[in-house]
Amino acid sequence: MSLQHKNLAEVWQHLQGRHDIANILREVIGQHSVENTLQDEETCTEESVRTICWIKTILDLQRCYLSGISNVSECPPYVLPCLLPSELIFSTILYLISVKTRLFSSQTTLMTKEFTRPRRILAQTILSGLRLLLIRKEQLSIREKRKLRLAINASWQNDRLHGVERFIVSDIFAAVLDMLNDDPSREDPYANERLNARLPTYASGLYPLDIRPETFVASLIIGTMEEDWIDAYWVLYDLLWAVECAITQRCVDLRRHTGVLGSGQIEVDTDEILEQLYQTRTSLIISMFHITGPMTPAPSLLDSLAVTLLDWNEDIDHFLSRQDSVIQRSLPRAVPRNQSYGKNVLELSPYFEAAAASFIVWLSGRKSGYEQFSIRRMGLTSNDLRETVKDWVTRTASSNKDAISKEVEGSYMPVYIVDCPKLHVVPKKYLEYKLRWCDKWAFESIVENSPIVNWKEGIPCPSCTDEKIKCARLIEPLQHLATALENLQGDDYSISQYSAGESESYDATSASAISRSASDTGSMGRSLPSQSTMNISLPSNVSRQSGDSENPLQSSTNPPGYAESPSIPENTSISAPSDISSVRINTPSTESMWKKTKDTFPLPKDPKFVFSTSGYSLLLWGKGTNNLIRFDIPSNDASSIQGCRYEIPNIEAAACGNHKCAVIAGTGTLKRRLVIYDGINLNPEYETEIEISGRLGETCVAVSRNDKYVATSLNNQIHLYNLENGLKSVAFHHQIHVYELRGESGWFGSQAKGLSSREVAEEQRLQTAIISRKLYFSTDSKRLVVASQLGDHCVYVDVWDCTREPVSTISEHSRSFKLPPWTLNDGDLTGVFYDSARRAALVTAFLGKEYPVLIPFPGYDTLQNETYSTKIVHAAQSPSGSTFVVANSMTEMIQFEFTAKGTLSPRKLKKTPSKISNSVFKPEAIALAMPLENCLQCFWIKDGKCMLRSVKIGAGETFRDYDIRPHYDRLMSIRERAIIARAPSLHIPELDASA
Repeated sequence: MSLQHKNLAEVWQHLQGRHDIANILREVIGQHSVENTLQDEETCTEESVRTICWIKTILDLQRCYLSGISNVSECPPYVLPCLLPSELIFSTILYLISVKTRLFSSQTTLMTKEFTRPRRILAQTILSGLRLLLIRKEQLSIREKRKLRLAINASWQNDRLHGVERFIVSDIFAAVLDMLNDDPSREDPYANERLNARLPTYASGLYPLDIRPETFVASLIIGTMEEDWIDAYWVLYDLLWAVECAITQRCVDLRRHTGVLGSGQIEVDTDEILEQLYQTRTSLIISMFHITGPMTPAPSLLDSLAVTLLDWNEDIDHFLSRQDSVIQRSLPRAVPRNQSYGKNVLELSPYFEAAAASFIVWLSGRKSGYEQFSIRRMGLTSNDLRETVKDWVTRTASSNKDAISKEVEGSYMPVYIVDCPKLHVVPKKYLEYKLRWCDKWAFESIVENSPIVNWKEGIPCPSCTDEKIKCARLIEPLQHLATALENLQGDDYSISQYSAGESESYDATSASAISRSASDTGSMGRSLPSQSTMNISLPSNVSRQSGDSENPLQSSTNPPGYAESPSIPENTSISAPSDISSVRINTPSTESMWKKTKDTFPLPKDPKFVFSTSGYSLLLWGKGTNNLIRFDIPSNDASSIQGCRYEIPNIEAAACGNHKCAVIAGTGTLKRRLVIYDGINLNPEYETEIEISGRLGETCVAVSRNDKYVATSLNNQIHLYNLENGLKSVAFHHQIHVYELRGESGWFGSQAKGLSSREVAEEQRLQTAIISRKLYFSTDSKRLVVASQLGDHCVYVDVWDCTREPVSTISEHSRSFKLPPWTLNDGDLTGVFYDSARRAALVTAFLGKEYPVLIPFPGYDTLQNETYSTKIVHAAQSPSGSTFVVANSMTEMIQFEFTAKGTLSPRKLKKTPSKISNSVFKPEAIALAMPLENCLQCFWIKDGKCMLRSVKIGAGETFRDYDIRPHYDRLMSIRERAIIARAPSLHIPELDASA
């Protein structure tokens, strides 16, 4: 592992997952601005290079968060608080340009290496910031675009540019300015190559990598010589950084898993995953830079890609300098310039190495005495500490944990380190139990919490096999912390000083308050938020649609030991657009707060729950109640949950996309209210009234994965809304009515003879009555699919194109099929999905006989019944749309995948449904979601428990169960404004490792 990857990994340990990253960037820029006024020119230049490298590190980490996704709206809710506001990114770019003007004047004739290298670093940093703006796809105003163009032109117009700096400034910056003016709906000409590159996402894990350079690199290299070269360039640029991120993230994980949180060395030579990542990296570099043939990109273009790399070694130069065939050896050899790639990288390495070391020191020095030991500010409670320590002890004793659990009841605190070969941690109560009858003096010392206890006759270590222990030492820091937490009362640093307005907030320790049981072993991945604690501050909002209401105050999260100075509220009064109230904690002390959370609140009598379209959130409410609970669940660590509670009277239906949540509430007999929330922001973002006619039937609502559209179904009317710039109704080509959804007349036509006109009208009304209806947006958020079961015993499916207005169907007629003959206990539709790539809808229903699941659009062939289609109670679609998982009443879970012929291939998941009660497998009793291609989330309520099962599917199946009822009780116990943020991590290695 290179030194550069190690250094960056150590910096990432301080920066990853922080919710105060915007404050850190502001402090870096502010500190640099102040220091510039006090330093001489030489020192100022040196310090500026260091600061520029710091800023580049922050911007590069932001690009890591957004790897593999098309825009910010696709980020899971738990990643969103870690992103910089677009306004801050833009102002940072302008600041860097001003630094160039002040310190690297274009009037100078000095062009030494010491002068040109910092300029290259500055150009790289600005390039990273500009790329970050493009990835976010947030439009700049005309004034901002003009300001950026003028700043770049004024700063470099008279410069003598050379090599890679000239290409970055003259070519890439110019292309970026043109792209900022492009239509946001412009299609990427190299979308297929980007898809084939399989860039990893932060949510699914930055490694392992599945990159096959031979499938796309050649076309991209050729593309860099075409008119739209910049699009091909960005794919190569992003791919190189994705590989460097994967290696760095693996280094971070190795450090955490070995418990090395400082600057100590770690042994990684034998790590197979790291070795595979380096092999992938080398293969990709060779594919990009070993170019043969008459057409080769400009050398400066390849140089600009090479400087994206953190390291370059001699082995790569050796590969690049080889000739691949005898024919090539016989040809005249061009002047070799492969070594220049490595030269560019190695020349800048000392600057980045020194900057990384100083950045680590600076980040470590940000913690003050109060911030380091402020328990209140971290939101840590004594119960959280006890549960965390218990988890630690049981993990270290994984082979014999039953031995400890049988002999230790209640709290595991205090704990002792014993003298076994592995220095295991043992609860005090276990030692009391064992020493009570074998050593009186040692027993009394243990009871009195003596720091060091010895005894003559060895007792078995509960975490070892055939090992005896004769000495134990109390872990005193943990004991002092536990005592402080238990005795903590209101102090001068009350959390209300850091609150927004008059409300207060605290951090709920997700992992500790949760009841977790490992049903199968295997790594479930690490969670980004598990390292964080929550501070109350006023960070800038990220990608927020403001509408007419003010942006509410939000929470920013810092890792343990790092906290920001108290933020001063700019405006403590927040007005919601209606009388809807929201909840957040208001408590005088941590101790009284915890007593409240011990209360158990009844679940709704008729509970309703649904996962978000993205699969990262879960909504729970009772029909007709006034409370809706939202849980945001990371796909790689379901125990690290944050949540909030919306308060809105008479809830009838709810749905969530990725961040946006739509709620339909009753306001009378002829009106319903549609309310839109954004994430765990407790104030409604938008709301509108919907008028209805006639007797209200089933109410449906759906939100697109990209949070752009909301669709509602009330009686025979479907409404579509656009959320991009407010809540705007979208017109249909013709308004949907039931009779327009019917693809063909039912059996009634031949039976109408002999009936009176009144009877005919009544039969017609019964046949067109909606029995059930389901709405769903395709995974690309471009299509709305509607499935309606009518009284004529048929199901009608329509697909609407949302990308054009007025919205119209993609086929001339509805596709329909007649339901099989009724059987006992038959029910209604349970789901509908659409796959844009294969232009096919999928319908699931609780029917006793087989029926067509796959419905191509447009299609004219007879629909075929699908195996395993009977009695489906719920289903979920993967983000790519190529995989479906269904649960049926036979307690089975089936995974459907598309074959090469476009048909469905079923596969039973054997472990996934195990240990779930049979009574759960019925409609509306279980919910499924697939946030990732290989991740399945299941939720059900049984015996007062709110069970969440997180399943990794693929070659094998591993799952874990979590009871999130404590989260529900905690949110319900809060009287005023309530948000549960993620818990802090105590950085105990065994807790950070996989189970």
